[in-house]
Amino acid sequence: MTTQEKIEKKEQKTKEKEVQEFAEQNKRLINSALRSANGYYITEEEAFKIKTFEKIDGQLQPVEDVKIVRIQKYVQPDTKERDFLIKSRIPGYGDEPKDNVVEIFLSDEIKDCAQ
Repeated sequence: MTTQEKIEKKEQKTKEKEVQEFAEQNKRLINSALRSANGYYITEEEAFKIKTFEKIDGQLQPVEDVKIVRIQKYVQPDTKERDFLIKSRIPGYGDEPKDNVVEIFLSDEIKDCAQ
């Protein structure tokens, strides 16, 4: 194997690796965009301070306690993200119309009924 062939083989491997990395990043980006466009659930933990009273030495004493609660929240779909995905995936979708004229072609039978 000549030096030139070795260099070309190394360049080919580098290009393949770059393409694979780009595809992986693009896949993550599209998955994230789809998730955002469709809406999703997240689980958050929130802390609540609970104040109770206990009888200590014949007197009511306030006792504070902190409870951590898991709450599932729904993140609304991002309609702009959905429109962007549709426009980027379907050629011609969302383009501005060329003319404001709408042509309607009617068959002769329909024209006769309209008169």
